[in-house]
Amino acid sequence: MTVSERNRLPGGPSNALVRRVRSRLAWYGIRPTYKNGELWHLAWEWANKVATSYFTSKHWPLANEIAAQYVFLLLNAMRASRDLNLPFRAAEQMPASVRNALPATVHRTDGPLALPAPLPDENVA
Repeated sequence: MTVSERNRLPGGPSNALVRRVRSRLAWYGIRPTYKNGELWHLAWEWANKVATSYFTSKHWPLANEIAAQYVFLLLNAMRASRDLNLPFRAAEQMPASVRNALPATVHRTDGPLALPAPLPDENVA
């Protein structure tokens, strides 16, 4: 992270905090880039708003909370551009183990993450 990048982030977070947030995102293969720099800036603006909401002193959210805010903004941007929809065949051919790993709200039949209704288990007689 460069000094100019740190100075452009709202609230002027510490270098260590920015490194920890980037590290959390990198763990999942996510690296904020210039292309989604606006989302990176919005995540820090949001985190700064949380930090300044404390009555006595400025207290930054945890690195994983800021990373989660960034991922939330990233997923929302993907949904808005219709990049978040699963192809029908991918949703149709989803293994039961993957389907069970998803939260129940994803199993709806409408919306951007809509999955087809689970097929009855053929092994049950």
